[in-house]
This record gives sequence, C-alpha cells and structure tokens, in this order.
Amino acid sequence: MKLGGLFSGIGGFELAWQRNGGTVAWMCEVDPAARRVLEARFPGVPIYPDVRELDPADVEPVDVLTGGSPCQGFSIAGARTGLEHDESRLFADHIRIMDGLAQRGLAYAVWENVPGVLSITNDAQEYVFEHV
Repeated sequence: MKLGGLFSGIGGFELAWQRNGGTVAWMCEVDPAARRVLEARFPGVPIYPDVRELDPADVEPVDVLTGGSPCQGFSIAGARTGLEHDESRLFADHIRIMDGLAQRGLAYAVWENVPGVLSITNDAQEYVFEHV
C-alpha cells in the first residue's frame, strides 16, 4: 500500500509506514529544515512545499493519507479560535486534498491533532466536521 503525507514534519508517520513494509509515494511539508530531514530519510520521494498549492489530481494516487495539520487554533492551551486561526485553516486544504484523492481510490485517512479539536463550537468548525 502507498502512503501520501501532508504536514509531514520530519516524517514520523512516513517512517513508521516504511519500516512496516509500506511505500511512501510523496509528502508535503512547508518548513525548509524539515524538508531537508525528509530528503535525507526518503531519497527520491517527491516532497511538495505547500498544501495550499497541492492539487490532488497532480500527485500519485495513494491508499492512505496521513497528516497533522497545525493545531494552534484548536488547542485548549490557546485562544480556541478554531478555523478562524490562520494556520488552523490549513485543515480545509487537508480535506480538499483528501476529497480529491478519494475520487482516485484513497481508502484510508489518518488525521492527528490535539484533543481540543473536537470541542470547538464556532460555525466554520461545525461546517467542516459535518462534511468529513
């Protein structure tokens, strides 16, 4: 099975997947230092720089999509602004990419985030979770 990773960081999901016999097809990470780690750990695997620009029609289809979008707006340690927080809005791109990949055979998606993500009550948040 092939995995695509969003918000890959230094490749935690991807490394575990690979060590258990899976194939990492591609990753997406905005941070240049993290991308250097990914390049060293996963030579030859495409690394896309920005989820906002990633078109799910332009990447290799995968069976599994993983990712942990920014949590600042969801965390109980923060202001709990949900999707109104600039970085937490990237979750909408996660959903957009997941939907596009689902049309191309995606079977599973794993989203890692903070416990507070399920208790935000603003309107935008409710809309997104109703459509997941």
